[in-house]
Amino acid sequence: MVICRRIGCNRSTFDEYLKNDPVVNRVFLEEIEDIGDLCEAGIITKLKERDRTMLIYYSKTKLKHRGYVERQEVENTQPIIVHVDEDDARG
Repeated sequence: MVICRRIGCNRSTFDEYLKNDPVVNRVFLEEIEDIGDLCEAGIITKLKERDRTMLIYYSKTKLKHRGYVERQEVENTQPIIVHVDEDDARG
């Protein structure tokens, strides 16, 4: 992990910092959010450029409710009945 190399500790020590130090935890989560903001800015830039790959990605992940999906999802509204005989129940 980059942050471990940056502060000079191993992953398990860093995990302990995250678990036990609320300030370290808060700063780490804020950094993750900042990286997410950068990622979203890149997505928006590519969408504005009409980048085909990004248009497809965004449509499949954010526009499912409009029908942009790779697979059909079918919801079963009928009850499912399972019969277990004595041999199955005993294992």
